[in-house]
Amino acid sequence: MKKKVIIKTIRLRKADLERLERLKQLTGKSLSEIVREAVKKYHRQKEREERKIRKHYIEIEIE
Repeated sequence: MKKKVIIKTIRLRKADLERLERLKQLTGKSLSEIVREAVKKYHRQKEREERKIRKHYIEIEIE
């Protein structure tokens, strides 16, 4: 039997939870799957923004 392991606990507003419940009903996925996908999208977006910044700006350390 596979044992569930809690990776991370997130805090949601009630309105967000209601939206997630609706998404759960529409897609048929579990809440953890929906949240996992959303977190991946968020991190990908942040990574893209960082790449864009690195492409156009340089970092200089001043001592």
